[in-house]
Amino acid sequence: VLSLAHTEADDDALGRLAAAGALAGLTRLDLSGTAVTGAGLSALASARRLESLDLTGTGIESALTPELGGLPALRRVYLWGAAVSPDDVASLRAARPDVEVIDGRDIAAEALETEPEVVLSEPPRPMNSVCPVSGRDVDARVTHEWLTADGVEVVGFCCADCRSAWRLDSHAYTVVPAGPRLGSRSHLYEWVPGWLQVPPGPDGAPGELGNTHGEIVIDRDGNLYLNTDTEQAVMVFGPDGRFLRSWGAEFADGLHGMQLVEQGPPGDRQQFLYFVHFGRHESVKATLDGEVVWRRGPPMESGLYASAEQFRPTSIAVAPDGRFFVADGYGEHWVHCYAADGTWLRAIGGPGSEPGRFATPHGVWVDTRRGAPALLVADRENHRLQRFDMHGNLLGVVEGLLRRPCKIQQHGEYLVVPDLEGRVTILDGDDALVTHLGDNPDPSRRANNGVPREHWVDGEFLPPHSAAWDADGNLYVMDWNRHGRITKLRRLGG
Repeated sequence: VLSLAHTEADDDALGRLAAAGALAGLTRLDLSGTAVTGAGLSALASARRLESLDLTGTGIESALTPELGGLPALRRVYLWGAAVSPDDVASLRAARPDVEVIDGRDIAAEALETEPEVVLSEPPRPMNSVCPVSGRDVDARVTHEWLTADGVEVVGFCCADCRSAWRLDSHAYTVVPAGPRLGSRSHLYEWVPGWLQVPPGPDGAPGELGNTHGEIVIDRDGNLYLNTDTEQAVMVFGPDGRFLRSWGAEFADGLHGMQLVEQGPPGDRQQFLYFVHFGRHESVKATLDGEVVWRRGPPMESGLYASAEQFRPTSIAVAPDGRFFVADGYGEHWVHCYAADGTWLRAIGGPGSEPGRFATPHGVWVDTRRGAPALLVADRENHRLQRFDMHGNLLGVVEGLLRRPCKIQQHGEYLVVPDLEGRVTILDGDDALVTHLGDNPDPSRRANNGVPREHWVDGEFLPPHSAAWDADGNLYVMDWNRHGRITKLRRLGG
């Protein structure tokens, strides 16, 4: 296989390759987008084993039948966007009925969907995991050989239509090489570089999210809702990374923990966001567009606070029956339980290091993996998770696996725990370790909000603050970083 696609190759270059014997053993040759003309096709006389020839987008006008008709092994010729006349195409088809001549004028209406595939016994792995045309995941069976500075690379596409569009004008699209692979066989992921499409800044400057110090949640359509400390306190991005909308100017500087919940009768389920704001000392329920349903201030009725300012919540978790838990992670180290109507019920924990006590209960989650719901608390500065029943009774402690756990989210039987000290941890249904992801080897970049962009490394997290799985098992991670960093990990295995 040889690809000269979209290079400066011309008739002379093809002649030199023929003279050097480089064409004699080829079975596939890609000349799409080159300056080769009909006169140059005479150099193919030595390519007696050539089965597939791509002349897409070339200036070849004639000489198809004399030059190609004598190639005994030829079975397929691509002529999308070439300058060949209909008469020359008809002549070649008449002379070689055994050759499939694929001409864009004949297939413009329908054949892009039925383009024959070249089947290889062991398809090469594409250099990219995201289709450069559509932004969807690549189908490894739909590829194209592409000559780069490093040699021949295999570009992957999601479908034959996108491959055809790319062949016609490859310069209109950007092929992003696949990123590092992380995890274990049961939980294998690929880091997706350049996935998030952040809106540009003033005067067209590169866009930034701003400080990402909150949470990621995902709605039923796969859209991501993430927090920043800017006036775009909630930013919404599509599954393909496109920016959709933002809201929440009043919630800038402190919207920290968030959960998306579906509520209502079957057939009329609505989605809501529950979130907390440590600077405003409140819990909020809102629609996905930011319309506030209710607010709940500090639990002064608990008798644990001398002033409202002592209450600085960091996380909220909603149980299946509607009751919810609020972690006072930056305040007095309690977790408060409320009835579904917002009535305060009880406080759990309090400051301390013994089991059942907390040192920065930074994240909470209601675990539904084992039948009866249980409250999980990311007890960050005690380096552990703690498990409680719905009444606040301690059930167990997960220790020895975590550095500074920030949050918890669930997908099936698994938990994901973003760890401020530079990695993301996955636990199984028994809370045993499955794998650590993206462990940063440089301690100075862990738990450091100020790491500049030039020190970001694909495959390494900084201070992971939130993580969420989508319905397909892809994982999204928010680093606590002043510029804003959101990473997509594409699920590969497990």
